[in-house]
Amino acid sequence: YQRRVHGDILTTEMKTFFSKSYSTTKSLNIKTINPQLKQAEYAVRGAIPIRAAQIQKEMAQDPSKYPFKQLTFCNIGNPLTFGQKPLSFQRDVMSIIFAPQLLQSNHFNNDVKKRAKFYLDHIQGNIGAYSESAGYNFCVESVARFIEKRDGVTANRQNIIMTNGASEGVNISLTAMISGPKDGIMIPIPQYPLYSALISLFNGSQIPYYLDEGNGWQINLEQLETGYEQSLERGVKPRAMVIINPGNPTGQVLRAVSYTHLTLPTIYSVQISVVA
Repeated sequence: YQRRVHGDILTTEMKTFFSKSYSTTKSLNIKTINPQLKQAEYAVRGAIPIRAAQIQKEMAQDPSKYPFKQLTFCNIGNPLTFGQKPLSFQRDVMSIIFAPQLLQSNHFNNDVKKRAKFYLDHIQGNIGAYSESAGYNFCVESVARFIEKRDGVTANRQNIIMTNGASEGVNISLTAMISGPKDGIMIPIPQYPLYSALISLFNGSQIPYYLDEGNGWQINLEQLETGYEQSLERGVKPRAMVIINPGNPTGQVLRAVSYTHLTLPTIYSVQISVVA
């Protein structure tokens, strides 16, 4: 077989085999992809913003086509596009980290240089090198000290993992909690669609609890208990409760009485995890 192929001699059977193997039909399409992926909806970048982008392109070609002059995209929190000035401190620090010779520049304030030098002194191999799996040790230590100062408890450094933004942290957490449709995650309604999308993607079950609009979108204990009991009736075990604070998209900040005296005792009594 090898001799014939290398000698460019193909039998009829080989030609038939190769013609079938190299079919023009796509192996990955809407029918063959993971069915959970098709169930995962992320409306923040869904039909409305897609249509808006199309209209924006049409307006660029013909400004008179629509009875308005511009579009304002409100599907994501993106204040810089509306003229909000960025926080300069972080950007200045990152500039020096990427180009350490800027430490000698008079363009940056001393507090910026001090912070940048601290990072450069503690990042082994300079920026761009792989860090420890849980994040830079000095960053983990800083987070632990913050927790201890804020909450008055000892923070276990081994339990702190730095992630590339909150979304990655949510992804990792739900991956560990959901093994199938019998595992449920309690999510507030309204909620940021990241949670419902990931629950669907991991083939878990959503357990909604409705926020109290008449009370400033605070958590309602009755709604929590209702969602919990109904999930058990469906044979779904609540594995975690999602708390979004400040609320997204509602914007509220949970009051201490709502969180400490109502929510936490309920969570502890049924022994479920918190994703916050």
